[in-house]
Amino acid sequence: MTTEKPNSPYLNLYLGELKEPWEAYCAARNLKPGAAIRAAIQAQLKAARPPYDSQPLAASQAPAQAEPRRRYEITLIPSEMDAIRRRLDGKRTPRDWIAAVIRAALTREPQFGDAEVQVLANSNYQLQAIGRNLNQIARRLNERKAQDFPARRVADIERTIAQHTEAVTALMRACQERWPLA
Repeated sequence: MTTEKPNSPYLNLYLGELKEPWEAYCAARNLKPGAAIRAAIQAQLKAARPPYDSQPLAASQAPAQAEPRRRYEITLIPSEMDAIRRRLDGKRTPRDWIAAVIRAALTREPQFGDAEVQVLANSNYQLQAIGRNLNQIARRLNERKAQDFPARRVADIERTIAQHTEAVTALMRACQERWPLA
């Protein structure tokens, strides 16, 4: 794609080798290629969740404890409450879980539990270790003493990166699998 003028209603799209099959597809269905792309985009946006025409709310920088809490009542059918209880991690209450779901929907940001926060803290620790090792490598290379740098240090860094990647992948999976309905 190319960059359009700001606020332009036009989209420039490079199709490359897809142009000819796309035109044949549209011709077989008596469609104009541009109109078909527009209809496909409209269908995607209509099916998208959450709707992309609304902006996420920014989370306040003030701690939530600073704001007074108000009580609201919702009613759930038993199967909904059972589904919530199955998803609890043993440390959250159904009320806390529901509040986290609402915050996640409003801000479009994940709401982490204690386990996820611990994984993130460990992730930061691992990133700091990687940074220190990379600084040592850069210093040695800049000193032109690369021949003195043991190859096992690079293997240690690779292992640390792999462990970090696994931890982040587990965290992302936990966030994605937390909210689905049964």
